[in-house]
Amino acid sequence: MPQVGSRHYSYTPKGQMAARKAAKKTGKKIVNRMPKKKRSMLS
Repeated sequence: MPQVGSRHYSYTPKGQMAARKAAKKTGKKIVNRMPKKKRSMLS
């Protein structure tokens, strides 16, 4: 999921746009990362 700081956004066009807006506002990068909860379930 797109993530800016500790906030996660959906893969939908609205979520992607919200992530871009948050990244621009905060100056942080957008990271595409699976949440820890789901990551631990897959391993």
